[in-house]
Amino acid sequence: MSQSQFKFERKSGGVSRKLKQAGNVSKIREFELEKIDLVETFDIVQIVGEGWFGKILLVEHRGTDNEMVLKSLPKNYTNVKDFYREFHFSYHLSAHRNIVSTFDVAFQTASFYVFAQEYAPLGDLTSNISDTGIGELHSKSVAKQLVSAIQYIHSYDLVHRDIKLDNILVFKSDFSRIKLCDFGETRKNGNWVTRRNEWIPYMPPEILAIDAEHKYKVETSHDVWQFAVVLFVCLTGCLPWQKASSEDPRFVSYVYWVSSNGIMSPFRRPKLFKMLTSNAQRMFRKFLQPNVQTRPSVLDEVQNFIDERWLSKYMLDKSKGNITLFLIPW
Repeated sequence: MSQSQFKFERKSGGVSRKLKQAGNVSKIREFELEKIDLVETFDIVQIVGEGWFGKILLVEHRGTDNEMVLKSLPKNYTNVKDFYREFHFSYHLSAHRNIVSTFDVAFQTASFYVFAQEYAPLGDLTSNISDTGIGELHSKSVAKQLVSAIQYIHSYDLVHRDIKLDNILVFKSDFSRIKLCDFGETRKNGNWVTRRNEWIPYMPPEILAIDAEHKYKVETSHDVWQFAVVLFVCLTGCLPWQKASSEDPRFVSYVYWVSSNGIMSPFRRPKLFKMLTSNAQRMFRKFLQPNVQTRPSVLDEVQNFIDERWLSKYMLDKSKGNITLFLIPW
């Protein structure tokens, strides 16, 4: 019996997370992937997700009845080195309580490279958010947990690069336990990568300004931008814009407002930002700073805003297109 097969059987039996050591994060481990017949080894309970990236399967291991999620990446579209990298970062970074647990279970089938993670029965943040957001208290809870996870990733000089609602899993209905997932785009800070189009609504303007298939340097400020977009949707139920470029009128309006340094009349604020208090507006103007040179590269300052009120006393009624007053208990 090979070492990889032994580890698979042992770990899938206990589905326990191995103690991570900080020194292991920087060196990506490559090893022989055991070839396994998925249908013979697992009972497939549900397809949790499916797309160009592959399949996310909720399964039970037939030998132990343990439940887990299998992330299956198609060999036709996945370089094996990319698979090793994603599994490596997913496994070692999951030592953090707000990063999804990845088990020491990795193998291949005839068509897929596969690794195992814990199951989030409540799904992702996208499926738990309404068209008016999740409220201020829940948004602050999400913010604190997400900041902790991002800071942990950055402490290893890594950048997640794909922070969005779909990649934040919900483990408690009151949002007191959320976890960041999907490290397929994670790279070392300062590395050069090729521009893709998969996550345009969350992409900062300096990346959108680069032509597709051209390269740019990875920076932690990219995660700061994506964090702020996620938080904005949690509070308002809306993306601030569809695309952070001159092609999007809402983004152009925002840039005009930010560049005014507060001199303009408050009626010139972008409509969606009127849903926020002046303190919250100040926070977003800082983290959604279009100029990458003046945007923070860390999220330490979020703590300075946590005790402030974020939602204003009026909200935009999307169904009627009017502004309706909502009393907020304080």
